[in-house]
Amino acid sequence: MLSQIIHPGPAAHDRFTALRCAATPVTVSLRGGVPLMQAVAEGFAAAGFDAGWLDLRDAPCDALTYLIPGLDPSGAHAAWYNGPHHGGPGVIRQLGLWLGLRDGASFLHGHGLWSIAGQGDRVGHILPFDTVLTHDITAHGWGLRAARLVVAPDPETGFSLFQPQPLPGLAHVAPTCSSSEAAPPQDAVLVTLRPNGDISAMLDQIALTHDMPDAQVLGLGSLIGPRFATGGGVDSFATEILLTAGQIRDGESHLSALVVGLDGTHQHGALARGACAVCVTCELLLIAPPR
Repeated sequence: MLSQIIHPGPAAHDRFTALRCAATPVTVSLRGGVPLMQAVAEGFAAAGFDAGWLDLRDAPCDALTYLIPGLDPSGAHAAWYNGPHHGGPGVIRQLGLWLGLRDGASFLHGHGLWSIAGQGDRVGHILPFDTVLTHDITAHGWGLRAARLVVAPDPETGFSLFQPQPLPGLAHVAPTCSSSEAAPPQDAVLVTLRPNGDISAMLDQIALTHDMPDAQVLGLGSLIGPRFATGGGVDSFATEILLTAGQIRDGESHLSALVVGLDGTHQHGALARGACAVCVTCELLLIAPPR
């Protein structure tokens, strides 16, 4: 039976939001010595985008601050955060970051794996205003057109969450025969998932609805006691995840993730289909193969 969690507000009728957009591969230069929030916003702006996804690897940090899942001492939310936890120097091994907007300014949401001197490997939710890269680096990701993530109040969970917002512009990519065009945009769908539904089942439905039987899946989120395809799982009613591999193949989703639970224990594995309910939200991007 799929695990469930009770949130404080009324459940929204629609259990996911999915907006067509165009995703363009980008290489982003990140400045060291400034807050990661500033470095990412500046790097995307220089690449011509104000929204997108970034995959950051093997990045030394002078300071690294993060959260893990926790209990809300006020009882106002079904799940909350534990922390902040401070570390440094350290190295970000893998970090997935969404760039969007909050109150009209650039904002990041990121989950990842890092190694901190004297503490070992940790997985969690990074605090980008309090994390500083040691030196300039480059990272790869996707810039978005026609849709972006914007923080808005969510009555169901009581959180303010990233939610997809449509924008004027290219939403469908015209076929091209040019092999010389650098980094052409690709058809994509920007997705957020609501609590208590299975992540794989909802992605299968979105892929069918948007005629995207094959796609790469990127993103992050939170799950309720997720199980792994090979057996076992993370026995925590609130976890945070980073997808490390994701594919839609013939209309069926296959996902692997880093997962951290309430006690800070983290695991990695292929997620079992039908056994991984969303806890608070998942923010995902489906990218169709190049035409």
